[in-house]
Amino acid sequence: MRLLQLILSNRKAIATVIVLCLFSLCYAQTTPVALDTIAQKLVRLGYQYQRGINHDVNLKKAKMYYIAAAKRHSSDGYLMLGMMYLNGDGVEQRVDSAYACLMQSAYMRNYRACLQLGKLYLKGTGVKQDFGKAYNLFKVAADNGNIAKAYYQTGYMFYKGLGVEQSYSEAIRYFKKGAAMNESQCIYMLGCCQMTGYGVPQNMDSTKIYFNKAMAHGNTWVESLARNNIIDSVEKHSQMPFASLTDVKKHRMKAGLMPSGGSSFDADSLQGLWQGKMYEYDWSRSIVENEDNMQLDLQKDGESLLGKLYQNGKLLTDFSADKNSEGWLVTSQTPDDSIYKKKYEVRELTFNLTQQGDSSMLSGNIIRWGYKTNEPSRPVYFILDKVTKQSTAQTTTIDTTFIVKKVYPNPFDNNITIDFTVMEDDDIQFRLCTTQGKVEYNSKEEHYQQGAHSITLNPEVSSNIYLLEVRGKEFVWSENVIRH
Repeated sequence: MRLLQLILSNRKAIATVIVLCLFSLCYAQTTPVALDTIAQKLVRLGYQYQRGINHDVNLKKAKMYYIAAAKRHSSDGYLMLGMMYLNGDGVEQRVDSAYACLMQSAYMRNYRACLQLGKLYLKGTGVKQDFGKAYNLFKVAADNGNIAKAYYQTGYMFYKGLGVEQSYSEAIRYFKKGAAMNESQCIYMLGCCQMTGYGVPQNMDSTKIYFNKAMAHGNTWVESLARNNIIDSVEKHSQMPFASLTDVKKHRMKAGLMPSGGSSFDADSLQGLWQGKMYEYDWSRSIVENEDNMQLDLQKDGESLLGKLYQNGKLLTDFSADKNSEGWLVTSQTPDDSIYKKKYEVRELTFNLTQQGDSSMLSGNIIRWGYKTNEPSRPVYFILDKVTKQSTAQTTTIDTTFIVKKVYPNPFDNNITIDFTVMEDDDIQFRLCTTQGKVEYNSKEEHYQQGAHSITLNPEVSSNIYLLEVRGKEFVWSENVIRH
């Protein structure tokens, strides 16, 4: 009775008390506490009033019956009361009160409450985000409660490696259990695994069967695929096997695995303009799914780094970063106003710096985080070479698209000329940026046809060292120039 009064009074401290006293007990492999007959009837009445079954909807009465059931030590009473607080269903929405009710229900071996608590930890709703706790709660609910949604959530954690070692085979095992109960998301995920060849041989016929079955069971995401004729147009997934990429094999890189000492490099050794390739992996970090051109402009700011990150010639984000024990933690950023901004934010970068003769190579990881999902995005690895005045011929992001023959005079007074060749028609723009990334000159974008060209710029800028950037649709070329 005292616990119920504390919950209903919305005292925030109750969550901490329950965590300390009860949390570990929700994992016990025991039989759920039996409800007495009266408590079962009270929960049933509350549900009928909440959903309008045989009665008009009356949320006050629903809450009253759930409280009465909870007083009789009903785990379902606590569960339903917690869900009302979580959703603001007829009561003031209070996550702390919801959490306390769900914890009490989970302590009483209610596995549906474990499932709901796992969702809170997965998204960080009202609690500190903790993938490990989320996984444990989902697995308890799945292994002991035979709950379809719990099978999906557990499989999802294995699929992405959230809170547990990544395993497609384990993910598929749980998805199959949920699919046997006609859980639409489990069916859909089995289709995704068949389509991509994750944990199973790739099979497009099975993909369509799973997708259509998921659609038949109300999966709205698959319905949208069908409306856009995507299911019928699915083609063989174009994988680039780990061992087939020359540069990947050469550097023996695997996303997420950094050579020792990768975080020891200071701002002095990292600053400069770097460009090369960015590789996006699958969740197992063994298959390269996508390859993009990448440019990273790093400048020292005290002990911190100021950076610009480009992908396929498009600025993704300006950021500042401070070194921590793992790498460089991004402390602030200004994402470009693009689709990327709506999807990801950059949380951290780890670097490994190696010297090959007179050339420097920078490799490492970009830790990206989904804005909507509040989860890590696919692992990304990069290999970049340092750009110098002497390596102009190597500064083309796409070698066969744009070739600079000469930049002169350098240093320049008023005018600077660029002789270049484009291998295919393109819209090109020229700009001068300071070493801090501030744009001091920006030409009008003009269309250039395939062939050799020469342009003379007359930028009204003060004496300084600038980064001359040439931007096309699919590339960014750059070189340091000096204004007298």
